[in-house]
Amino acid sequence: MLLVVTREGHSKEGLKTPGLHRLGLSVWWIAFGATLVITVAASAIVWATPLASFVVPEGGVINPLVGFLVQAIILACSF
Repeated sequence: MLLVVTREGHSKEGLKTPGLHRLGLSVWWIAFGATLVITVAASAIVWATPLASFVVPEGGVINPLVGFLVQAIILACSF
């Protein structure tokens, strides 16, 4: 909005107002680390409880895999 509505976004001082003057790489690990911890914890909880289970398809694993590969080849050749 600084670039479109006002002309403040075209200067370095205008970009400092919302914090767009630096990347903040020193704190990116917090975002990635927190996401990783939450994902691992949620996955562990789901697999440790009866909420999830491993089920093999009726036709086995090979039939869906072959079907997927055939469809992927047809799709790749059609473009």
